[in-house]
Amino acid sequence: MGGDQADVESYWAQNLQRKIAISFGDKIKIKLAGQRRGNSFLNSVVPEDEAFARLHCDAEEHLHNDKLRWAALHLRSQIMKLPKSRTPNPATVQNLKESTPDIPTQLDLFFRSLLGGLTPKFRGAQKDGFDRKVTTMASDAIFNITGGTVKPWKHTALGLEMASLTGYKLTLQILNRSGHSISYNKTKGIETKFAYSVECTRWHKVESRSCNSICVG
Repeated sequence: MGGDQADVESYWAQNLQRKIAISFGDKIKIKLAGQRRGNSFLNSVVPEDEAFARLHCDAEEHLHNDKLRWAALHLRSQIMKLPKSRTPNPATVQNLKESTPDIPTQLDLFFRSLLGGLTPKFRGAQKDGFDRKVTTMASDAIFNITGGTVKPWKHTALGLEMASLTGYKLTLQILNRSGHSISYNKTKGIETKFAYSVECTRWHKVESRSCNSICVG
């Protein structure tokens, strides 16, 4: 406080150590943790071996947490690069399915490793079930991290299917709030576009037949 860069550079660690020792007195003890790690401040009422064990565990846990945080932020950055979902025109089930985003490779690898370990060994129906679970978990991550602006096929398909089977708004609201499907309003919007696309296709067919009959006549 009140110093400049030169004061900071010339301020030795021993000076800080002395001030801390004066301030805390008998409440702490200063011990050498190692030639490379320097001195450590320990609670005077805690046995020395236990205090150093705590320091080691805390440092190891901090290192693991840093790795986990880095992995999470890296995967989040991959997800945030995905393009936002748009309902295709014409709106058909096939077009909607084909326009959904692909799951990033590293996100897929993460959930495969999380769910199945380093070398998951599944065959036949077990492998199919495993693949579905990985896709579902990765899709949930994409949908929730992007706040629903990126909609994997699982979320769109589940919303449309539940709307068709139950027709209940509450069911879709629960699924949407849990991060498992698109919203009720979004579902109804897609259904409207489906109906519009079907009507347009029917109209074009009628127009085409009328034109052909006129030409033939």
